[in-house]
Amino acid sequence: MTDIQMIASVRQYLLSKEQDLHVYLTIPPNAKYPLILVELEEIWSTYPLHHQRKRGDVQSRIKFKINIFSQRPGIEEAAQLSHRVRNYLEGASLEVPIETGKSMISILRFLACISESTGSEGYRVIRQFYDCLVRG
Repeated sequence: MTDIQMIASVRQYLLSKEQDLHVYLTIPPNAKYPLILVELEEIWSTYPLHHQRKRGDVQSRIKFKINIFSQRPGIEEAAQLSHRVRNYLEGASLEVPIETGKSMISILRFLACISESTGSEGYRVIRQFYDCLVRG
């Protein structure tokens, strides 16, 4: 379950940078804004046979999305939070725990950013897309 562990590691990493962030894997009914939602986009893995696997080989490539939601008028609050999140994540190396008690290393790379507004009464959303290689 490298994909879920990777997403959980991203969440923990963001919370370690700023404790007052509201970072979720799913949006709860009583969510506090502004909030950050971490979502899995795509996973690719070679799944080599266990005896052929070497320490440090690329085990999987995971693409994930960071959604930054704000309810304030304008996009400024979401843009400032988006800038901080990008500074934290771009180029970061995260340790991803696996079932055997060991860990894998993942390197994050920023891909793209999209800004949206859902109308005058809705949410302001900035979506950041990341790619990471998980090495084991």
